[in-house]
Amino acid sequence: MKISNPNLLKSQLTVSSLYITGYEFLKNSIIEKLKGLICSNSKLSNEGKLIFIENSDYKKIKNKKHTALEGNSNEFYSCCEWYMDRGIISTFEFDELQKIRKFRNDIAHRLPELLIDDSKTFEIELFNSLLKFISKIEKYWVLEFEIPINPDYDNKEINEDEVSTGVIILMEYLVNIAKEEIENIKKSS
Repeated sequence: MKISNPNLLKSQLTVSSLYITGYEFLKNSIIEKLKGLICSNSKLSNEGKLIFIENSDYKKIKNKKHTALEGNSNEFYSCCEWYMDRGIISTFEFDELQKIRKFRNDIAHRLPELLIDDSKTFEIELFNSLLKFISKIEKYWVLEFEIPINPDYDNKEINEDEVSTGVIILMEYLVNIAKEEIENIKKSS
């Protein structure tokens, strides 16, 4: 049993928290960038965080009911659908994003089972998928919105592979830590 091995338990908890953190980065990139585009007003919280004031256009997206979710609304699902409807992500990628969301929910709501059941494991591919989508969404916003409005980039060739953001760099770092911990789990099992 995993729980009887302190090193294995530590690695499992570390990987779980890294995945949830990575998911939150992805969710933030998908939702907050879209809010920034659609919501015309914002304010600063007491902590200095920018908060977008949701307008009726954004609320329509956010509150949309989905038959795939048994008639419920889900902001992440709805925002992913917005990206898919505009060809920014494919139908296959949309489905992959929903698997990422579901796995995050499994970790968050069934962590004890994950820690006890030897058949429940993490694969680095889960983290690679998080990184892939964070990179795709972050680069989309930089290339389609930030660079075009910045006169410093007028008449300059932009190499998409060289575009990065702080979120991408941080996620790359988390993926490297996750790789080490997953290796520890495999060695300890």
